[in-house]
Amino acid sequence: MKLFQGAEVGFIFDGAGHHGDMLAVLARKSENFRIYEKLIELKHSDKVFDHESLNDSIIGATTSLGITTNRARMKAFSHDAHSANLLAIKQLKAIFSSSMDLVCASHILQRVGERFVAPLVDELIASWFRLFKNGTNKIALWRSLTGVSFPSFNPIKWHSRFQLARFIMENFQSLLGFLDDPLIGALANDDGTPKQKIAKSVVKMKELVVRDDLKIQLAAYVDFGEHLVISTYGMEGNGPNMLLAHSYVTHAYDSLKAFLEAPDPTVLAPNLRQVIASLEAPVPPYLEDVRAIIRPAVTYFDGQKTKHPDFFKFLEIADGFCPWSAPALTEMSLAFLLKFKVISYDEMNSASKELKTYESLAKDSPIAASPKATNAFLKRNCKRNNLPEWLVFRWWYQMKVCPTLRKIVNRLALYQPTSASAERVFSLFRHHLKENMSNASAEYLRLQTMLNYNESVDPMKEIDLEKAVTAPL
Repeated sequence: MKLFQGAEVGFIFDGAGHHGDMLAVLARKSENFRIYEKLIELKHSDKVFDHESLNDSIIGATTSLGITTNRARMKAFSHDAHSANLLAIKQLKAIFSSSMDLVCASHILQRVGERFVAPLVDELIASWFRLFKNGTNKIALWRSLTGVSFPSFNPIKWHSRFQLARFIMENFQSLLGFLDDPLIGALANDDGTPKQKIAKSVVKMKELVVRDDLKIQLAAYVDFGEHLVISTYGMEGNGPNMLLAHSYVTHAYDSLKAFLEAPDPTVLAPNLRQVIASLEAPVPPYLEDVRAIIRPAVTYFDGQKTKHPDFFKFLEIADGFCPWSAPALTEMSLAFLLKFKVISYDEMNSASKELKTYESLAKDSPIAASPKATNAFLKRNCKRNNLPEWLVFRWWYQMKVCPTLRKIVNRLALYQPTSASAERVFSLFRHHLKENMSNASAEYLRLQTMLNYNESVDPMKEIDLEKAVTAPL
């Protein structure tokens, strides 16, 4: 692509199993604070992509951009922590030694959620899935009785299970009424599941929903998981997300640690507090039972910080380019960026001379106390142009007196903390597959997906770099 000729580039890649195995490779560049992102490779195979085939595909994509002749232009690889991706990165790093290896922060948060230990919630979700899987008539009955549609559900994905758990909690009384309706036992599933088997699932769910410990587990599961989901959503999109990634990841970790260490977790858990208050005689050791839900998740989180220290350190340093964290950006921070070839030696020396000026200007910035002081970054209730990461990006675009630090911020837009862009590609492919399954070839679907993604995705849509910078709230 001519768009990327001679430019510094960040890559995002990921694989997914949809009717075979798929690989998406995307490239990003940022030129004078104008971010570009394009899908440059989308492959489909009947076989699983191993690390060798991943390498071949990614190197082929770099060749198409002319990067193999100037390897220093490759600045970053963003990917999830799948074993094949990690093996591929080892070989790619040997070729592109100037690139930064960025695991997917969203993937880490999902794995954290998967380590919640709430057996009764898991049992309830499994029963729900058995009851409604291939049961369009029962889904129609639910809607007619409750007037509410429930979310689509993928039992493999933790985020999907969380959304269902939250839906059940919010519609708990409706679920009780639905399970008592005599019609439910008379409806068979579309796949021919015997009515007797369905009746057993109904009986099992009835046994679960009257248990106080299920209600406690469900409320705690939702309260704890909410912070992981908020942080994950905050890092999605294709803007300069690296600038806010540390805030989101830190929020998720600190929230779980606070729940674990608080003398009374209900102070921090509104749904749990409401459930406990509604119970006539809560089980005395419930607090320790609640902590047991997230203790393995926190342990896993700690392990990931130990396993990927450079990644978490990079998030912390990127946060220093936000005005509210200006004092945290030091010469040591710049030395780290030099070590991992994010900047050159000359850029480090020039940037170090600008640090005091940056800190002084940051104090007077309208976003100096935002979002950390107000937690506005968690609310996400502002228009895209005023999302915190874009406010920071715009502030640097308009601030001309620290040219080297400004250049580094522009470069940071290449580094993505998640592989969410690849997931959006797979979602688009599934959409086309659903629409054209009967008569479209795999090659047609691949080309249509690439064309539509590249025509529709513009990281700068609705972004006005000249607009005055104000606090989000």
